[in-house]
Amino acid sequence: MSEFLLVGASEVDITPKVGLAMDGYVGREGVNLGTHDPLMAQVLILKRESHQPLIIVALDVLAVSAAFTDPMRQQLADVVGTVPEAVIICPSHTHCGPCGLQTWFPMGEKPQLDMQLVTYIQAQVMTAAYAAHAQMEAVQLVWRVGEVSGIGGDRNQPGVPVDSQVTTMCCERLDGSVKCILFHYACHPTVLGADTRYYSADFIGVTRKHLQVIHPRTICMYINGALGDISTRYQRRDQSYGEVERMGEVLAACILTMLEMPASADTSLNLTWETVAIDLPFRSLSEATAPVLITDTSNRIELTRAQGSILQTQLQDALHGRSFQLAVLTRLKIGMWELLCIPGEPFSELASHIRRVAPQALVVGLVNDYVGYFPTDKAIDMQTYEALSSPYDARTLHLMETTFLKMDHANLTN
Repeated sequence: MSEFLLVGASEVDITPKVGLAMDGYVGREGVNLGTHDPLMAQVLILKRESHQPLIIVALDVLAVSAAFTDPMRQQLADVVGTVPEAVIICPSHTHCGPCGLQTWFPMGEKPQLDMQLVTYIQAQVMTAAYAAHAQMEAVQLVWRVGEVSGIGGDRNQPGVPVDSQVTTMCCERLDGSVKCILFHYACHPTVLGADTRYYSADFIGVTRKHLQVIHPRTICMYINGALGDISTRYQRRDQSYGEVERMGEVLAACILTMLEMPASADTSLNLTWETVAIDLPFRSLSEATAPVLITDTSNRIELTRAQGSILQTQLQDALHGRSFQLAVLTRLKIGMWELLCIPGEPFSELASHIRRVAPQALVVGLVNDYVGYFPTDKAIDMQTYEALSSPYDARTLHLMETTFLKMDHANLTN
């Protein structure tokens, strides 16, 4: 068995009760009215004999704060005999989930954790973790890389090329069947708009559903990438549930085609991790621009820019007297690939820069905590919503890039 990894995987419904406030859109009015499709959590445990396991948790929620994830990571680590640093919590970033799991956005509202919701989701995730741990079995990892079109695009400039890479990691049983599919793709899952008041995993939920039609014994997990400047804004035909179905089917078809591609098993058996805490410097918020006036309410860019300018004013108040934000970066080595985990929304420039140096490295956004957007200088010059609502400038992207590239493989833990 030494040439194989041991893997356990399970999933659980985490859809909360009806009537909660919903996260994701500043302009949304009213509370949740029900469920269109379930919000899910998946737990993947990877273990090498005589080594501590890694755990990846995928959640259909907007974002999470460390106050929510830290206790859960400790609980998960205790269940499988590892350390919290080897556990990552990965939100999908659906904008049709509940409020109460993150405390960053919007700053002017001083959001708080919903402890009833926190307790419920933690209990559900732990149920999935126990189930995954109870049915560990030998697998081989098979990685594949493809591209998808027609889903994600630049959020502010139609036609500008963005990262279109889709990466899959299949955990294949010894009989050839697929135990788990982990798929990575950078995009805001925001087909559904602010007028939507029903819980939904957006197009990601549809993608998983279609994958499981072909692979019914398989846990299908999604982790987001460097999504800060990528969304469905200029690719979607409308913001209906029918469009959610169409886009989810497009991504599923891409992944299913990829799974038919011949690929060799990853026999390197690496399962290691490293974490590093860094200070992310704030830009000069005292030079914040005046609120943007809306002259055309039908112009999505103008509307979001105005929202961003309001949030920028809130940033000045919330961060007064501070000059930096502490952030913890995590680098996981799984086989021949690496997951570079960031607690927020990096722009795609970071992924493209790192990929030139390390082609088998995936930037994973939103992991374990949320501390905002990490924009480029270009976005700040354009005064986009993402840049205006962020306390950072392009120094943060450069600092993250150099930090990840300096992490020494030899010092990875396990």
